[in-house]
Amino acid sequence: MLRAFIGFSGMLAFLAIMVVYSLQTRFVAVETSTGDKDDPQARDEMEFFIQRDPVANGIPQSIRRREMEFARTIPTRESIALAKGNSAQTLAWVERGPNNVGGRTRVLASDIAHVGTLIAGSVAGGIWKTTNDGASWRLTLAPGQIHTTSCIAQDTRAGKQNIWYVGTGEFRGSTTNDTRWGSFYRGDGIYTSTNNGDSWTLLPSTSSGTPQATDAFDFVWSVATNPANATQDEVFAATWRGIYRSTNGGTSWALALLSDSGLVNTSRYATDVVMTSTGVAYAHTKESGAPRIWRSSDGVSWTNIAPANFPTSTGRIVFGPAASNPNIIYVFIEQANTTPATSGHQLWKYTYVSGNGSGSGGTWENRGGSLPSGFNSQTGYDMIVQVKPDNENFVIIGGTDLYRSLDGFATTTTTANIGGYSYWPGENHHPDLHSGAFRPGSPNVYYSGHDGGISKADDINLNPMVWTSLNNGYNVTQFYSIAISPDSGDNYVLAGAQDNGSQGTNLAGMSAWEMVSSGDGTIVELPPASDNRLYTQSQSGPLYRQSRNGSSYSSMNPSGGTRALFVNPIALDPNDSKILYYGAGKSSSPTMWSGIWRNSDAPNGTSTLGWTALTTTDVGQPSGWTRAVSVIGVSKANRPNVVYFGTTDGLVKRVDSANSASPIVTDVTPPGLNGGTATGGFVRCVAVDPSNSNKALVAFGNYNFQSLWYTTNGGSTWTDVEGNLSGPSGPSTRWATIFYVGSQLNVFLATSIGVLMTNTLDGSSTVWSQAAASEIGNVLIAYLDYRSSDRTLAVGTHSRGAFTTQIPAGPTGVDGTKPPREFALQQNYPNPFNPTTNIRFTIPARTTQAGGQSSQLTVLKVFDLLGREVATLVNAELPAGDHSVTFDASRQVGLSSGIYLCQLRTGSLSLTRKMVLAR
Repeated sequence: MLRAFIGFSGMLAFLAIMVVYSLQTRFVAVETSTGDKDDPQARDEMEFFIQRDPVANGIPQSIRRREMEFARTIPTRESIALAKGNSAQTLAWVERGPNNVGGRTRVLASDIAHVGTLIAGSVAGGIWKTTNDGASWRLTLAPGQIHTTSCIAQDTRAGKQNIWYVGTGEFRGSTTNDTRWGSFYRGDGIYTSTNNGDSWTLLPSTSSGTPQATDAFDFVWSVATNPANATQDEVFAATWRGIYRSTNGGTSWALALLSDSGLVNTSRYATDVVMTSTGVAYAHTKESGAPRIWRSSDGVSWTNIAPANFPTSTGRIVFGPAASNPNIIYVFIEQANTTPATSGHQLWKYTYVSGNGSGSGGTWENRGGSLPSGFNSQTGYDMIVQVKPDNENFVIIGGTDLYRSLDGFATTTTTANIGGYSYWPGENHHPDLHSGAFRPGSPNVYYSGHDGGISKADDINLNPMVWTSLNNGYNVTQFYSIAISPDSGDNYVLAGAQDNGSQGTNLAGMSAWEMVSSGDGTIVELPPASDNRLYTQSQSGPLYRQSRNGSSYSSMNPSGGTRALFVNPIALDPNDSKILYYGAGKSSSPTMWSGIWRNSDAPNGTSTLGWTALTTTDVGQPSGWTRAVSVIGVSKANRPNVVYFGTTDGLVKRVDSANSASPIVTDVTPPGLNGGTATGGFVRCVAVDPSNSNKALVAFGNYNFQSLWYTTNGGSTWTDVEGNLSGPSGPSTRWATIFYVGSQLNVFLATSIGVLMTNTLDGSSTVWSQAAASEIGNVLIAYLDYRSSDRTLAVGTHSRGAFTTQIPAGPTGVDGTKPPREFALQQNYPNPFNPTTNIRFTIPARTTQAGGQSSQLTVLKVFDLLGREVATLVNAELPAGDHSVTFDASRQVGLSSGIYLCQLRTGSLSLTRKMVLAR
């Protein structure tokens, strides 16, 4: 059930920066399905259209790295307040989980030196570590570091086992289209850790810092260390340009094997490199499109050992060496063009005999005809092969499902399905396998990484298999949406998750969530608690209603609905929770290509009861490109029952009297943006001002596009409010919410570089600031929901789960009046920093016995995470008021990249802030 976020490819010739992609796509469903399984390309294609530069019809090259650099220029909320002479009240963010639901895990390894220590990496949620066998986890990357991970290796030699390597860059997703690429999960080299995974720094030799170019280490498929080299720190990396070798722990690299520089064809890339216990390396590259299987005993001289009957065309190839017999390696192939094969997959067993391993020096056996019937790797994205450390014939392969064979798949008689669809959700093992690890010294213990996180088998020999979930605080869930009820103090949070259904919790703080519906959970809605209902969707439009306690459950998407998006829009009327709007077409007469459906009795509605197709909202069939309703926004005050909606090609419409039998539709598309054409943008959100239905903010998701437009007159005119987010490296905007605290305007954005906000919409001079730079960081934010009753803002991220915060009741300090002076330590700016950063703080007045005021001894120090003092910045009597000091990391000998603590003390008061040094 892969829903990959991006793919990767590029046109090296006439499209040096962009790629062309077909305007006819499959992310708009012709018919609404059951929502359990779907076309694996649909979501990938939808994300492409959200992100693409509409004019160039491609995702800008290196945009992830460029926007991360861009994020460093965006001020924090606190720094703007200080610049205005105010003191912003800090937002206290609470991580809500899910505590028990993981996400796509591409990286997983078991520490050879410490039983129960695991290192895991999410596709976009960073690197995590547990030291208690998954009972708890902690994120070991700083918020500002790139969170994309792809592969892992530990230096297993004695005295070196605290050294780890993690590759970055998500090269491709589920797409089979060779002209398709994206760069949202582009990496920037290889991370290394010298403290057993407690912190990570990018190897300078692999981190180019050139976001305008695609570099060799932007996409790292695998890393491997040589356990038999006693004199050199030998590391190999398989990248999209070939196999690289380092003999000094990654300080420098040399190209060992050149591969087709495949930015055009997804089959042209290096996919794997592994090392045996005896120091023999095996690698896969492509030459003129043909696969090569290489063997080297010294890392310098390589021999192509592929037999004469080996496939001449393949997709992905991965290796599984046998630890108990270093002469044996399994080669797992996708899209093989020879037989025998099962669903295009082959598994070859290679046994080294003599010499350089080629010809008669090695034997090959194709066991592709004995693979499980219908095996599916989703074009090689879900694809692993591993060998039990104590048994060369005990082989595990993974695709959408996990299989075990006791004879290396020589026959079908010992094959068993041990994970995946048949074990999910009830048996603690999710479909879509990406990684796995046996516990060193305990070959029966196996850890499995998949789209649902991490599972553990205490005995991999069991039949049926017994799995334990290790998602205990491993919070890398990829949410599409989030909803909270309008009731003050209601803890219930509902969210739609990639490949993990719709999840909900009624508990405060970090907690376990419950799955309320399956499939890909998409857009959800949560009415007041008195309604005792919730609404969820799965991919491509299936809509469900159920009670909060799960006692009732009904399917209710409209019969005859068609052309629903993969992530399809719905919206409850904020004034009347009986009214639900749904975006789709209509197949029966009078037909509707794509428009709005209304259910006026949603609490009792069915697929045939309560629905009315508002055919006057039909946006019409385009000529040669995709058009469908992409978002719905509903007014609350001034004029209720006003609905705004947008489309995938940039149209914006306003519907007056949307609750009536004769709604009035007006085209209010912002001018000059090519709305309604093949080069129109993707309308991702229409946020309606809760105090005035004539005020609305439209957000487009596209890169290199004027993405934020504001109207105060119902769409008659629009003002560009992108402000300091404009430019070719600016972020993708995914959602927006407008609200007031007292008379203070607040506009929050969900973007690809985190949560942003402003208190003033000032045209092109609008200044957006980071609202959770240290707490959530620069991960993709998918959705926001706000309730005014207790000023709670909920954030759904697409790799770090859910967060909530309560907006302060008093002036925010960003544009409000200056609050009384108090003891405060502001977040340093910039953060991350290199090498200098400014730290601002406020000291309260101390009253003397005579009724006057005096200064106080103030101490400001910097510590590392082990509590060791790094620097003393202030140690003096300071008067009450605002102060600032500059910390220069270049003056500290040996200070490396990482997280540091800034501690302020005066009298009995103490405050601490995290700072990130990114060298």
